[in-house]
Amino acid sequence: MDFQSELHSISVELGSIIGELDEIRSCLNTGNFEGIDIEKCAAVVGERADKYREAKQKLEKVDPTDVEDEEE
Repeated sequence: MDFQSELHSISVELGSIIGELDEIRSCLNTGNFEGIDIEKCAAVVGERADKYREAKQKLEKVDPTDVEDEEE
């Protein structure tokens, strides 16, 4: 797999993780869980999703033509 394909694959996976975290946060905000601080849980999940969004944005700014493949 070439570098550009690897970058795309990682970006797609990060997008999937972000979507799952957003779905979890949404479920937490609408669910009824006794004895759990739902708002705090949802905020933590949201913070993690934001970190993945930030990583994905940085990854998408990488110019694959400006990166050399490592020789094995």
